[in-house]
Amino acid sequence: AEYNGTFHYPNKNEVEVVGLVAGDGIGLVEFVLNHDPMIAVSKGYDISISLTADLKNYDCTTVSGTYIITPRPIIISAVANGKVYGSSDPALTHVVKHATDSTAEAIVGSNPNVLNISVAREVGENVGTYTIDVSYTPNSNYSVTTNTAEFTISPLAVNITFTNDA
Repeated sequence: AEYNGTFHYPNKNEVEVVGLVAGDGIGLVEFVLNHDPMIAVSKGYDISISLTADLKNYDCTTVSGTYIITPRPIIISAVANGKVYGSSDPALTHVVKHATDSTAEAIVGSNPNVLNISVAREVGENVGTYTIDVSYTPNSNYSVTTNTAEFTISPLAVNITFTNDA
């Protein structure tokens, strides 16, 4: 399962049952968590399975497993910006998106600033193009990809007029 900022509990859709007669179901399945509820990324939480239904027609063997929570994949992108030579820098911004699901929240949980994201541009005040970089505080619950952007300083328009005052 992918990290989602809330408690994870396995469900019956994550149980593979092999060998039932067509039309038979497994009844109720109960998971026994060998730890506190799962909320963070891990290499695996041990899970035990027990059947709560009476299955007299079957000799059931349950196999415990490991429930793995993977980091949530996100992309942090700097937003392109610019200014005219001699003017003040505008505020730099960024966008955070889920890497594979455009409808999903990127940052989840109670702290939207968990990654302490910031953007800064390459130093320079002359006309030209400079890189806007993204920085963040790593967090094991997220797999982060960053994208830079360009900051463009355009020439200041100056009118030069010849005057003949002689």
